[in-house]
Amino acid sequence: MPVNTASAAIHITPVVVKTLFKHTKRKGIKLKEGDKTVCAVDDIYYDEWVFNLGPGPTSYLTSTNTHVPAPYWVAVVPIKVPLSSCNRAADILIEWFGPEELKRVVGGERWWQIRGLDWIDAEWITEKEFLKNARVPDDVEQTDDEKTIHQMESLDRH
Repeated sequence: MPVNTASAAIHITPVVVKTLFKHTKRKGIKLKEGDKTVCAVDDIYYDEWVFNLGPGPTSYLTSTNTHVPAPYWVAVVPIKVPLSSCNRAADILIEWFGPEELKRVVGGERWWQIRGLDWIDAEWITEKEFLKNARVPDDVEQTDDEKTIHQMESLDRH
């Protein structure tokens, strides 16, 4: 079965309905018994798991490191940000915030600067509507991503 909205709904709906009934049943029993205590599991939207992830600051990041597909009206191009640019940005942030403010940052001054690669994978994102009037040189053979990047570069100059 292909992965699309319909197939996702078919697989997700039973879990959602089961969870809804489970929470409703639990809440009904508590109300019937007159129990007024509030637990995290009483609220279906409460995310207690966030508080139990672990002691390190990166544990929060790994829990949210999930790919989210872009809507159809958005142009997305994967890029690699060189480590030299990341280091320059880190220096600017350190200078901007100062040593006292950086002591209050989760994990301190250094943890967010540690990188194992020569680049950071990133995405360049904009609305496709903004790219309509951008001109792309036709004399050079380019991939679709390269054409989109050339169109996006014109956005910087406005």
